[in-house]
Amino acid sequence: MFVGMRIVKTAMAVTVSVVLADILGLNSPFFAAVAAAIAMQGNLVDSFSMGKYRILGTIMGAVFAYIGSSFAHGNPVITGIGILIIIYVANRLDWNKSITISSVVFLSIMLDKNETASIYYSLNRVLDTFVGIVVAVIINFTIRPQYSRDKVYDYSEDLVKKYTNIIEMLILNKEELPLEAITEELDELENEFPSIEKEEKIPIHPGEEHCDEDIDFDDTKKLLHKLNWNVVLLVDMGGGYKLDEDNAKLLKKIYEIDVSHSQKLDTDDIVFNYHLKIALELIEKLSKRFRVEQVE
Repeated sequence: MFVGMRIVKTAMAVTVSVVLADILGLNSPFFAAVAAAIAMQGNLVDSFSMGKYRILGTIMGAVFAYIGSSFAHGNPVITGIGILIIIYVANRLDWNKSITISSVVFLSIMLDKNETASIYYSLNRVLDTFVGIVVAVIINFTIRPQYSRDKVYDYSEDLVKKYTNIIEMLILNKEELPLEAITEELDELENEFPSIEKEEKIPIHPGEEHCDEDIDFDDTKKLLHKLNWNVVLLVDMGGGYKLDEDNAKLLKKIYEIDVSHSQKLDTDDIVFNYHLKIALELIEKLSKRFRVEQVE
């Protein structure tokens, strides 16, 4: 099984966090390791955002735990009320991603047997978690960073190739068109689009591989969805339709294959040619945008 870079970087972040916690004399490397594992995300935007919310959540959990411990350390009712307050406050502040770490820190302090050291314990939990988060973010930013811009570019380029291949297979009346796998990849692409805008708001490079490419990703998103819709319709209709002259020329231009065309088209032929022309024109436009020269 292939081990991805995110897995490798997560293991590195955990290792460095534990070593650093030992060097700094932190009394709980566990929290540093957990924070590092949680903060390591698939792209820089998510890593930066997750790190921020983990730090905020840690501070909030420690503050509420110190307050709760001052009243009744380890009391089940106070502990339950504290969790309720944490979730309520986090939701009000739109810190939903901080709820888990905040609750863990709160419970670790409230339920610790050492009642007399709650302030010391609270500060140490914040420091432990902070170390893990900082380590994870630094590693993610410096070792083969994953930019959403590059991911979107690569996904888009790959989808254009696959849609182009499906059209060719459809025209040649081949069976088992791989449409389901393409739809899943389109969903993955959709999940990356919001991160591009966020990347521009934080002090990171916009992308290493394609930073010089002036790509309108909003327009690309619309074109790919339009292409997907037309290709799905064509696949549902199946093959075997007569083609008009315009589509015959486009197929020759894009695929370098000769297909016969007809002037006498019935209703189904006209509908098929209408959607085929849209799909081919979109493929041609997107191929130029992403420099897709030919289907493999």
